[in-house]
Amino acid sequence: MSDSPDEQALWLQRAFDEHRRELHVHCYRLAGNVTDADDLLRIENGKIVESNAFIGARHVAAFGMPATLEPDAGAE
Repeated sequence: MSDSPDEQALWLQRAFDEHRRELHVHCYRLAGNVTDADDLLRIENGKIVESNAFIGARHVAAFGMPATLEPDAGAE
């Protein structure tokens, strides 16, 4: 049985949150200081959020709806 894109996104975010402490330790070892480790963690969490948005956009596009709500460039 396949999970829906929303369930996959939620699982991925929960897994990241669950392992945040361990990930921070690894980032600290790589970066050498707490500030850079925090930045690395934020960047990786941002990538997860972006991938979740992409999954959601694909899900919305499957129903024939626009993935973004940007105004038309020619409409002024």
